[in-house]
Amino acid sequence: EKVLNQLYGWSKGDKAKRVEMFQAVAENRPGEPLVAIFLAFAQKENGDVDGGLATLSKAEQTMPNAPYVPLNRGHLLLAKKDTDGALAAYVKAVKAAPAFAKGLFDDLNGRAFNTGEFTPSQREKLWMALWEAWPEAVDTANNAGLWYRDIGKDYKRSSSWYLRAVEAAPDSPQVLN
Repeated sequence: EKVLNQLYGWSKGDKAKRVEMFQAVAENRPGEPLVAIFLAFAQKENGDVDGGLATLSKAEQTMPNAPYVPLNRGHLLLAKKDTDGALAAYVKAVKAAPAFAKGLFDDLNGRAFNTGEFTPSQREKLWMALWEAWPEAVDTANNAGLWYRDIGKDYKRSSSWYLRAVEAAPDSPQVLN
């Protein structure tokens, strides 16, 4: 990952050249999820979001158990304002994770709370996917409860999420606060 980050940084000036470099790397390392992700974002920054989506869709077919591929496809779909597509990709990423993946969890839990484009129903689906995958991660229920209380103004739904948080971590200062 460090080498890919450096390569990405070194090629800042010429976005088309960056795409070419990552295409060459991808040809030599076809089964590497991170290479596909870097190539997709190089394509996006070069103005080819659809090319980035195609790169990640192809990678998902060959690497179905790499959760960060659908996660990043969701990010590109969200950039295109396709919230339904982004949500489906995010849920797929959660289901593809073999175990708790903190980076994935933090990213999606934060997006469920902060992404203005998501409807309450979409947020609920994303929080449910996170909760079903990792019920011990109390942040999901706590954040959902907070969002429904302070932003969504749906106090029944807020209380149901807060109850989940209490069940998961009854002694947690985060929950008791």
